[in-house]
Amino acid sequence: MQDYRDYYRQLNDQLSIKIMDLAYELLGEPTFKKAVEWRYGQKGSLSITISGAHQGRFYDFEKDIQGGPLDLISHTKGIKGRDLYVSGRVIG
Repeated sequence: MQDYRDYYRQLNDQLSIKIMDLAYELLGEPTFKKAVEWRYGQKGSLSITISGAHQGRFYDFEKDIQGGPLDLISHTKGIKGRDLYVSGRVIG
């Protein structure tokens, strides 16, 4: 049986590649677009790195929260723990 941490890491890697699609699905159209990051919110306080070495990472400057794609889903949708990958709610 595969360790859940390996699965979580693999899923994060796969979602990082599709971070633009994921960001649109979760948050809609960005407030600001740059070559390597998209910003959301009136002041651009939520930053998502869409390309480069840190692709898939996000940082919410207002709430001082950061992480990868699964953390972004948890942050925006309130889905936590095993529900992120067990229930299938990550993608759909």
